[in-house]
Amino acid sequence: MKHIQYNYQIMRYCLMIGLIAAILSFSLMALKGSGYSHIIQNILFDMITVTAFPMLLWLFKVNEQVIKGIVLAHAAFLVIFSLWLYSLTYPESMLWIHYIFSLLGGITGGIISVSYVSANRTHFNQLIAFSLTILGMFLVLISMIIPIFL
Repeated sequence: MKHIQYNYQIMRYCLMIGLIAAILSFSLMALKGSGYSHIIQNILFDMITVTAFPMLLWLFKVNEQVIKGIVLAHAAFLVIFSLWLYSLTYPESMLWIHYIFSLLGGITGGIISVSYVSANRTHFNQLIAFSLTILGMFLVLISMIIPIFL
């Protein structure tokens, strides 16, 4: 049986970026003055949404630069979404559902970036993964928010 060697440094990187994004998201919630009833659950939820897909890719031995790009995209999207959500009059509404569905766009963008980088062997792996993941998230988010305003 072949022994598979994993680089655990990328896993620590994903967890650190996830924790930073979760703390930033929580800080925005605290600045808005929203309820503090589920602090630990919110931070864990944010960390899981930022790190789950990149860690799954890590198990499949995907290029580390691609994983870094994807985790940065998920973290940036969480912070941008939190900025928008907590700028609204009623941030405790069900708009977090849009965040959950936009993660599907991020996963789709991540899968496309993995297949693109695998086929083309470019030097901009992290930038391509970041761009395609963010694009997927925003396309899904926009497709859900536009009907609300029509």
